[in-house]
Amino acid sequence: MTDSLLRLTDGLVESSSSDRQQVTIHYDVATGNYTVNGGGRTQVFAARDRLAERIPGEAQFQAANEFGGNDYLTLAPISYTDLSPNKYVAMGYWQDNKPGTGDQATKFYTFTYGFGTPAAAVPRIGVASYATDIFGLLTTPGEKARTFEGPGQFDVDFGQGIFSISGGMQEFDVVGSGGQSTIYVGGGGDLASDGSFSGVFDYSGASGSMQGSFYGPAAEELGASFLASNSIGTALNGAMTGRRDSALSPLNNLTLLNITKSELFETWTNAVSIEAFDDGTPTRGGASTGESDLGLLMTPGGPVSLQHTIGGFYDLAADTSQTRPNFTSYTGTYLRYDGTTPLQDPVHADFYNPGSSNSELALTYTSFASWRTHSDETLDVGQIGHRDDTYFSVFGIKPSSTFLAGMTGTATYAGVAYGAGVTNGGNRYDIHGTSDFTVDFSGGTYSGSLQLSGTDATSAMRDFGRFDFASSLTGGGFQPAFVPGPDANFDQTVRPHFYGPQGQEIGATFNLITGLFADPTTVQIAGVALARKK
Repeated sequence: MTDSLLRLTDGLVESSSSDRQQVTIHYDVATGNYTVNGGGRTQVFAARDRLAERIPGEAQFQAANEFGGNDYLTLAPISYTDLSPNKYVAMGYWQDNKPGTGDQATKFYTFTYGFGTPAAAVPRIGVASYATDIFGLLTTPGEKARTFEGPGQFDVDFGQGIFSISGGMQEFDVVGSGGQSTIYVGGGGDLASDGSFSGVFDYSGASGSMQGSFYGPAAEELGASFLASNSIGTALNGAMTGRRDSALSPLNNLTLLNITKSELFETWTNAVSIEAFDDGTPTRGGASTGESDLGLLMTPGGPVSLQHTIGGFYDLAADTSQTRPNFTSYTGTYLRYDGTTPLQDPVHADFYNPGSSNSELALTYTSFASWRTHSDETLDVGQIGHRDDTYFSVFGIKPSSTFLAGMTGTATYAGVAYGAGVTNGGNRYDIHGTSDFTVDFSGGTYSGSLQLSGTDATSAMRDFGRFDFASSLTGGGFQPAFVPGPDANFDQTVRPHFYGPQGQEIGATFNLITGLFADPTTVQIAGVALARKK
């Protein structure tokens, strides 16, 4: 429900707010009357209150209210996009007006109703797409009130209980004929055991929640209502209906558990490196101190390539020998150039398995890859040698850029950490550990810790201890956390990112150091952390 104060002369919004309230609608077959309840009010719309048909299939009613104004009820068992009828679901919106001196207090309710799908009849396997029809009211203080409407798509993976929405809306001024523009919507969330669904809804910088259900004997149709707002007082209130369309396919992959189409994941990577002479004597080791961009091409058959934006391309193929628990291994070649001469180096990559088959951490939206390259090159000391690089990269299904605006409260996450460490003397450690995060959505802050240990080439164990960190949230996600460390000239940084439509998971890259940079026993660490909301 949106509660707004509108200036009558031009429809300018003086104030606006929104909240979710239950609305019921009852139809009396004998009298032809509709009775709606919501917000502490009851309004009857009699058969004689029905207005002349504006759109074929739409029913509009006008009835006087106790405020000296009029209430309006619109029932639309059709798609506004193509005016074709729905079979099982309809959209409704109820407007009550309280006139003042030169202005009008307006409450606007949106809802859907119809023949709901029994919980047992909602599919539990497979994917489906629905062609949707969206309508609502947008109010921002200091601007004209606008309606918005347009088509979209609702994609659902019934097996995983996940959905996403997208669409392009047209806006129109309520008073006058100006203001038309195209705005895109997005969002997604989860299915409940009773067949209903809920999640986040995003609209041009405003974010909020949506709730809906499937309609028809076999979930042939759907209906949902949504609310969204932002920091400048925008209030968005609307509803959506949709029909299952076998000609449509999901626009994007919904989870990493069911890759239905090839997709290039834009992601980040960090690394550790060891340079050595050809006789194996190490010259030095080091770690990257920040993220670099990476493109990961994932197909329904698995990953096929990795590409650095700064150069270098990996072709991958499945490795027939799978020996690392909770990982799937791939082998391939790393294509690089020595001047203009193409060179190919072998590469081995391990991808962390998502899903319940992972005995360590069952993730839905997030994973990481690690890989090593070994290349011959001329070192900067002028001698021939080789370089060993170990890379780590987090990837997955990202939420919309404004989803944080609809999140409140505090959430805790727990998971794992993987990495590698090197010393200036060229010693290398494989690192494993745990990660935890606490996110205060309402307060805009987060904190966490990494508990790490590692083994060197002789399988000797070293406890690296606990690294605590904290920072703030920004409009699109996390601000990096800069961890106080033993060397003021070396940045210790944890860079988290949200994954999943409602930020259900976290993936992070990190760089740490155990002592002064010049100390030959100091270990520089690069790695990744993955965590799932508890």
